[in-house]
This record gives sequence, structure tokens and C-alpha cells, in this order.
Amino acid sequence: MKLLIVFLIVVCQMLFILFIYKLSAASKISLLKRGILSSMAKVEHRESFLDALNNRILQSGTGINLPIYMAIIMVSSFSIYMLADFLTDSKIMAVLMAGLGMYVPNILIEYINKRKKTAFDDAFVKVLKRLSASMKAKMSMLQALEDAAEAMSIKEAMKVEIRQVLSDYAFTANMSKAFYNMYERNGSEIVKSVAMSIEISRKFGSPLDKVFDSFAMAILDRRRAEAEAKSKLASTKTTANIIAATPFVFGGFMKFIQPEYFIPVYEWKQGLGRIVIVAMYAMVSLGFIYIRKKCDVRL
Repeated sequence: MKLLIVFLIVVCQMLFILFIYKLSAASKISLLKRGILSSMAKVEHRESFLDALNNRILQSGTGINLPIYMAIIMVSSFSIYMLADFLTDSKIMAVLMAGLGMYVPNILIEYINKRKKTAFDDAFVKVLKRLSASMKAKMSMLQALEDAAEAMSIKEAMKVEIRQVLSDYAFTANMSKAFYNMYERNGSEIVKSVAMSIEISRKFGSPLDKVFDSFAMAILDRRRAEAEAKSKLASTKTTANIIAATPFVFGGFMKFIQPEYFIPVYEWKQGLGRIVIVAMYAMVSLGFIYIRKKCDVRL
């Protein structure tokens, strides 16, 4: 029975997402009729809902595909439903709260992307330093990239990116375009700035080795500032975690050792107490999310 309820919840979630997609598509049609959107938007409009969702998931570069995405929604919805049913003793409240499971995959993708971006920027620092040192040794930009693609100090994933840059350069004969393609694959603003710097250097002849050193120092300074800010906010995060977990741990513990403990609270004012309990959990959760957002340092 519980599995059937979760299945119905997931179906409702997908119908809701489909409704939002159709609503967005309808607005695109309206804009197309007014001539506001380009012909490229017409091609995008023909894309089905599942294809659009699958493409968005694949473009995140997290290794998650559509079946895994749906499985995460089902597992998270089932887990939230079971927890909410256990804490509130209300099927209706549990079903409503299980709808939050549709947000879990996006949160997971955002978290993985953040970790990957941090690791990418750290690896790119070594590439910039290597390029700067090579160009100071009178190598050309192309020779410096070929040297970095074989360097032992560069991670293999970054070597693959450098080889892709070399491959793009072989086809376009435009180094700034090759780096811009790298930016489109990874979304790193540092790579975008490097692409612009290469274009400016090509036009005005400015030395790239100093530019690469400046970018590398900027990334390192940002990392140091982030580490310092995170160390100062560590106690705040720990306090928020403890305060947010206390009601759930206490409620779960009391329900486990004495299931009838909350019955008087649930039945207060003809069931109003159950709504108060849910509101309390919701306020604690929102407060926790707010504090975590404020403690999330991004420089």
C-alpha cells in the first residue's frame, strides 16, 4: 500500500513537471507569434518533455541519467513519506511532504556540480602555472599546451580537457575559441576569462605568461579567502545542524520507545495539534536551510 502511494506521488510529480514544461512551451509559442524569439527557439520547442529533461540532466555532467534521476525521486519520496508518516501519524501530511522528493535530484546535481567546479578550478591553477612557466621559457602557446598535456603534475581529467582544446584548435585555428569551447563544457568563469585574454593578446600583443600568473594567483587568493570564511563559520554550521536535528531525533526516539506519547498532542483541538507539529518541523527545516544558505561562502 505504501509503495502504491509513493508511486502515485511520483506520477503526480511528473504530471506537475509536465504541466510546468507545457506552460513554458505555451509562453514560447506566444513569443514566437510575436516574433520575439529566434528560429532557434522553434527547434527547441519541438523537443519533447522527456528529451528536454534528459538533456538537462546529461548536460550537468554528473553521470546521472534519466532512469537514475527518476529512481532518486522515488527513493527520496518513499523515505520522506515513511519519515513523515512515522513522525506525524498522518497519511495526508506524509503524502504532501513526500512531494518534496522531486527536489532531491536537483539538490544532488547542484552539490556534485559545486564539488566538480571546485576540483576543476584547483586543477586549472596548475595548468595556468605550467603554461606561464613554459611561455617564459620562450615556448609558443601551442607548444606550452602540448607540454601541459603530457605533464606528470597535471591530473588525467585535466589532460583530457587540454587535448580537447588542442583538437579544437586543430579544426578552428583559433586558440581563444578552443578555450571558449572548454568554458562551455565546464562552465568555469576562469576559463572564459582566459579565452578573452588570449583574444586580446592576439589583437594587441600583450604577454600571456603574466596574464596566466595573475589568474592563478586570483584563484589561489579566492581559495584562501573561502577557507578562512568557512573556518569562521564552522561553529555556526555545527550549531545549526544540532538545533535542526534535535526535534527530529527527539520525536523519532519518543515515537519508537513509546508510540502513544504524542497521541494527546495529535488529538488536541480536534487534530489541530498534528498541524502544529508539522508546522514546527517545517519551521525548523526552513530555518536550517536559511542558515546553511547564509553560511554557503561563494567568492
